[in-house]
Amino acid sequence: GENALELAQTQKVDLILAEMAMPDLDGERILSSLRGLGIEAPVMFATGKLDSGTVADCMKHGLSDFILKPVKQEELQAKIEKILDGRDLVADTEEVAKGFEILLVANADRVAQALRNTVPLAHPLKVAKSKDDALALCADHTFGAVIIDVGGIDESEQEIFDSIKDKQADANVFALYSRKGKYPGARAREQGYAGFLAKPFVVFAIIFF
Repeated sequence: GENALELAQTQKVDLILAEMAMPDLDGERILSSLRGLGIEAPVMFATGKLDSGTVADCMKHGLSDFILKPVKQEELQAKIEKILDGRDLVADTEEVAKGFEILLVANADRVAQALRNTVPLAHPLKVAKSKDDALALCADHTFGAVIIDVGGIDESEQEIFDSIKDKQADANVFALYSRKGKYPGARAREQGYAGFLAKPFVVFAIIFF
């Protein structure tokens, strides 16, 4: 960590990729130190243990993104390209601070309750059990995030996705998959989602692309 800070002060870099946890400095301290030194290069952390509170704290200091270990080359390349293209998570930091509203589209009450118990209190959660319910809520609310329970609703998820994006083009729409499913990132990316969550929930952790 200390070595990274020294290098960042003497060399101009386009992106800093670092471990979230290092012996001398943790991720939040690295970020705050970089910003305190006036270094605004985008930062991405690699971590083997996802802690939504730690990620949220780091985002306040300008964290661009994070990636879970073991790191997949394809995912890493996509995230780097996204950051360097300027399409990173920093733009969402103000929305996080304001506590954007979240829409969950799911049939099962237990899924809604589990998510309610996991979502930070700053983010009001609305629940729709059908496309019509979702569109009615979209008419009255502006959602920062929409979560669609893939395989957990009776209607076409793609139709719901398209209808919601038609009403709220700026909303980030995420897929909710079972943890038993394979290659959730690839599936979500192919279907046009901004990222995905996995159930059962451990922490409120959205994996962004």
